[in-house]
Amino acid sequence: MEFNLGDNIRAARIKQKLTQEKLAELSGLSLNFISSLERTNTNNISIKNAYKIADALGVPLTELLSNSDKDKVDYPVTQRLNHMLLNLPKDLAENYSTEFINILRIHNQQK
Repeated sequence: MEFNLGDNIRAARIKQKLTQEKLAELSGLSLNFISSLERTNTNNISIKNAYKIADALGVPLTELLSNSDKDKVDYPVTQRLNHMLLNLPKDLAENYSTEFINILRIHNQQK
């Protein structure tokens, strides 16, 4: 499967409205590393660093490794929220989800 990791990282970063600097900070990787990945489009990256970038972007690793736009989600903020919830302890994620649902119910009742 042919894919361009750098292009996919750049696209996901831009969708999330993140700078390379912010992605570097969130992932714990250097700005030079992020910049080089995007610029050179190398696929030579450790799985550990790929996961760090995917986690910082709030996307599944498969999205960064995809070669097709059809595999990309059209709701990046929703996907990021879901990804963040999935990385929390189950009871905490359930509590946050319940509170969010209650907020949405209140909002819908006010319409």
